[in-house]
Amino acid sequence: MKKVLVGKIHNTHGLNGEVKVSSSFLLKNKVFIKGFKVYIDDLEYIINSYRTMNNFDLLSFASFDNIDKVSNLKNKLIYINRDDLKLESSEYIYDDLIDFSIICNNEFLGKVINYEDGLNKLLVVEFTKNYYIPISGDYIKKIDLDKKVIEVNQNTKELIL
Repeated sequence: MKKVLVGKIHNTHGLNGEVKVSSSFLLKNKVFIKGFKVYIDDLEYIINSYRTMNNFDLLSFASFDNIDKVSNLKNKLIYINRDDLKLESSEYIYDDLIDFSIICNNEFLGKVINYEDGLNKLLVVEFTKNYYIPISGDYIKKIDLDKKVIEVNQNTKELIL
């Protein structure tokens, strides 16, 4: 099973077993749904409900109906099994882009070794030196999931070299 990080539980919320989660996961609409399996400390939990409040996601889990049953989850990370996502052929998550080649006009410019999922979404690319490429249309021309290639535009190439 390939685990993918989708969020972090910060605290409990209310008395009915909800937890307050921060998540910048790209496809929350496919994960934070009733019946979806998530993993916390390698234990399986089934999502019972989802809603948002302010900048947080609020989740409850099946069979965890009060605060006492979820208080031990504070500061824990939430993972999913990558295979459970059931993505369309054109959909991807940032984890999928690791090991993709970066090219511009058929010139190899490095390989994606990681990503940073903060305020700005960035690919970490290894070449003669490591550099970052923002994951946006302004910098990335095309992502070919079959060939594992990310084509960047000429302006991006000039910025990184």
